[in-house]
Amino acid sequence: MLDEQIVLDAVDIILDNILTPVLYMYEDEAIEFICFPDGNISEEDINQTELELARRLSLNAEIVDIRSFDESDRVEITRNARLLYSENEFVK
Repeated sequence: MLDEQIVLDAVDIILDNILTPVLYMYEDEAIEFICFPDGNISEEDINQTELELARRLSLNAEIVDIRSFDESDRVEITRNARLLYSENEFVK
C-alpha cells in the first residue's frame, strides 16, 4: 500500500506532464496509473513521466492509456481501480 502523500505527489507529476480528464490507480503486483491522455501526448511523454515518478518519488509505476484495454477491462477498471482525479464532478 502506497503512502497517501506519495500518491498525491504522483498525481501532481502525472497531471503536470500528461493531459488527462481522468486518472485511476490500480495496485496489485505492480502500480499502474491508468489515464485517458490527450491525443497530443506521445509515448515518449508517458515514458518520461514514468521516469520522473521513479526519480522524484522512487516509485516504479507504469502509466497506461485506458484505450489500450478492451471494453470489459475498462469496465473492470472503472469499478475496481481507485479514482485519483477527474475533471468531471459527475464521474467522481
